Amino acid sequence: DGRSKVVSLDLASSVNTTLALMKSMLVDECAVTFEAFGPEDEPQAKAESDICHDVFYGHLGGEMHLQHAIKDALLSRQAWIAFDVEDRDGENMITVRSPASENMAYQAAFEGELNDIRFLAELIPYSRSDLIELGFPKDRVDKLPDRSSEQWNSASQQRNIRVNTYSGPPGERDGDIVEVWLCYILIDLDGDGIAERHRVWYNNDVILGHEPFDIVPYAMGTPFISPHRLNGESLHDRLKQVQDTNTSLQRQLIDNVATINNGRYIYDPSKVSEADILKPVAGGGIRARDPNAVLPLVVQDVTGGIMAALEFFRRKRGEIGGASTDMGEASAQLMQKSATQASIDKANSELMTNLIASTLGQTLIKQTFKLMRYFLRTYSTTQYPANINGQVVPIDPLEWGEYRVCKVLAGKSPGEKAQEAMALGQHLQLQMAAMQSGMQGQLADANTLYKTQLQYLKLNGVKDAEMFIIDPKSPQAQQAAQQAAQQAQQMQQMQAQMAEMQLMLEKSKVQE
Repeated sequence: DGRSKVVSLDLASSVNTTLALMKSMLVDECAVTFEAFGPEDEPQAKAESDICHDVFYGHLGGEMHLQHAIKDALLSRQAWIAFDVEDRDGENMITVRSPASENMAYQAAFEGELNDIRFLAELIPYSRSDLIELGFPKDRVDKLPDRSSEQWNSASQQRNIRVNTYSGPPGERDGDIVEVWLCYILIDLDGDGIAERHRVWYNNDVILGHEPFDIVPYAMGTPFISPHRLNGESLHDRLKQVQDTNTSLQRQLIDNVATINNGRYIYDPSKVSEADILKPVAGGGIRARDPNAVLPLVVQDVTGGIMAALEFFRRKRGEIGGASTDMGEASAQLMQKSATQASIDKANSELMTNLIASTLGQTLIKQTFKLMRYFLRTYSTTQYPANINGQVVPIDPLEWGEYRVCKVLAGKSPGEKAQEAMALGQHLQLQMAAMQSGMQGQLADANTLYKTQLQYLKLNGVKDAEMFIIDPKSPQAQQAAQQAAQQAQQMQQMQAQMAEMQLMLEKSKVQE
C-alpha cells in the first residue's frame, strides 16, 4: 500500500507493433504459389494458387484468422489455424478458425511434419445442442458434466477460459457448455499392425464417437524456432525479463518523485496533526503546537539514474525484440544521420522482424495453404473461375493432382522497402542519363524505365501503380511510338529536302 503499481507495457507495445508489420509482410504482400511441374503446367499451377488465395482470404475471412494466430504466436509461442468441412444441405462448406494456443495438447518432444504426429487434440467448448446436431446420442450428451459442474475438473478451469458459461433458462440444459477434446490420434483398431488416423470426441473419460480421418487438419507456426522441437519461442519469452525490470524501475521512479514532492517527516503525534503528515496537500501546511515537533528527512533524488537505466533497457528491448518495438527509432535516426544511412540502419535493425516473418511464412502460412488446397481438392462441391491462357474458365478442384510444392515468400519490411526505393530512385536517374548520352538500347530503354518506375511506385506504397505509368508494350504506347517514328521520318525528309534545295541554290550561284 502506498507504493506505485504501474506496469510497463513493453511486451504489449512490441507485440502490437510487430503484428502491424506482420499484417503487411504475411497477409497483404506475402506471395504464396504452387510450383508447376513444367512450362506446360504453369497456367494450371497459377490457377490453383489463385483459387486457394481467393477462397482463403475472400470466402473464409483468412486475414482475421491469421492476425489472431500471429498474435497468439507472439504471445504464447504458437500460432494455430484449423480446417474442417460441414455438410450444409448437401453442399460441403469448408470452415477455418484460429484455435487458442492454450487449448491445444500434443505429443511431447515431437519432431517432424505435423501430419505425422501420433496425438494432437484441441479443447473445444460445445453446447449440448451442438453435440446433438453433430450426431451424438442425446442420452449420452445429457450425462456429460458441463463446465460449471464440480465433476468437471479440466485444465481450462485453471486458465482464463475465453468462453463464458451459459446455462440457458431454468429447467433447460441445451445451452450448457460442455468442454470436449477433439483428438487426432494414430491407432491400430483393426489389429493389422498398422496405425491409422482417427478423429475422436472425448469428454471426462467418455468417448462420444470416432471416425477415420486422413490428416491432421491443423497448421502451426512459431516466431522463433527451437531446433528439433515443435514448440518455439515467443516475444514474451524474450522480453518478459526486460518488461519486469522496466516495471520495477518505473515504480521506483514514481515512488521517488512522490516522496520528494510530498516529503518524509519525523514528528511527535501528540503535538502535530497526523492527518496533515499522512495526507499531504500541495502547498498545504502542517498544523503543530510546537514547530520543532516536525523534522523533515532528506530524500535523495535518484530520478536521473533511473531515467538513464530506462533508456538503457529501452535500447535493450530494441536489440532483443527487433526494430518493431520502437516505431519512433527511424525518426531519431533521420534527425542524426543522412537519409540514406538512416534507411540502411533501419533495415538492419529490422532483421529480427524479418526473421519472424520468414519463420511464420515457412511454418504457419505454408501449412495453411497446403491444407487449403487439400480441403478444396478433397471436399469441394463448387467450381471456381480462373484465368487459363488468357481465358476465364471454371475449374473443379476435385480434378487437381494430389501433390504440389508450395512456395512462400514473405513481404518486405518498411526499412527494406525504403532502402530499395532509394536505390531504385538513384538508378532511375542513371538510366535517364544513359539514354540522353546515346546509350539507349545498350544500358537502358523504355522497358527498363517502365519497370524501374513501376517498382519504385509500389515500394512507396502507391496502390494500382500501373494506372500512373504507361506500359511500353501496350497498344497505346505502340501507337504513340509509331506516330513518333513517322514524325521523325517526316522531319528527316524535310531536312533532306531543305539540304537539296540549299545545294541547288549553291549550284545556281556557281553557274551564274
